[in-house]
Amino acid sequence: MEYKKLSIKDLVVRTGRLWSDTTMIDLFFVTLLPLLSAVFSKLLATVKYHITIVILRKKKIAPFKMIVPNPGKMEFGPSKPPTIHDGLSVAKVEEIGEGLNDLRKIKDTNGLRNELPLTESQIKELTDYAQNLGMPKENIRVAGPDDTSPTGLLFDTVLNINNDVLPSNIAGKLSANSKITGNGTIAHEVVGHYESGLARRSFQVIDEEFNVITRNFALDEAQASIRAARFAPELTQADRMMLLRDAISRLRNAGIRIGDVRDLLFIDRR
Repeated sequence: MEYKKLSIKDLVVRTGRLWSDTTMIDLFFVTLLPLLSAVFSKLLATVKYHITIVILRKKKIAPFKMIVPNPGKMEFGPSKPPTIHDGLSVAKVEEIGEGLNDLRKIKDTNGLRNELPLTESQIKELTDYAQNLGMPKENIRVAGPDDTSPTGLLFDTVLNINNDVLPSNIAGKLSANSKITGNGTIAHEVVGHYESGLARRSFQVIDEEFNVITRNFALDEAQASIRAARFAPELTQADRMMLLRDAISRLRNAGIRIGDVRDLLFIDRR
């Protein structure tokens, strides 16, 4: 084999080309590839979101895991369709905007959770707390003026916030669920459901035919409330007590004893 002796000029030129090629490859894999991957993942998630919403609406299922007003009672029925009162069109209501808060279509809880529209200060406080817990800002969705969807975590990813995030303001004997505060509800969704989903420790609550798996639903909701009570910062002792009572009620209503499922629940660490 013959070897060609390279001049200093040839060596410099070839070294420069090699460095240039390597730099472009590194630039692609280190910078452009992750960016393209992130854009594709976001696009795929958006498409999946809209396709699933269409499927669930056809099946008449509200696809939110939520703090249900009545523990033990499955409320996966369709949300009430938004309506416009007083002869106003949807476009007109949107034009009026926040100036007419009384036109806001709230989530009807039959008095078991708050049914007053959220104020701007309440929304800011709740969204700030959600972000402090680790929920990405872009994953937080505040229900719009014509939205009757309940507060809850959608597909273990998107936090939806509506008026039922706050406790009931009706006097009388109410369940622990009805008394959970706004921060308690946010903690239930973020520390409870969102973080369990990230750890792949959520329970499957709907089967392939979109039927509720009752036992798993109770376990998933109880797990979320216990995790919130144990690990969420900035909650009062009353908040933690209500969340624990909510968890026990959910298990009891499903005929489950906490001692029998303790090892199944993701409640030992955050």
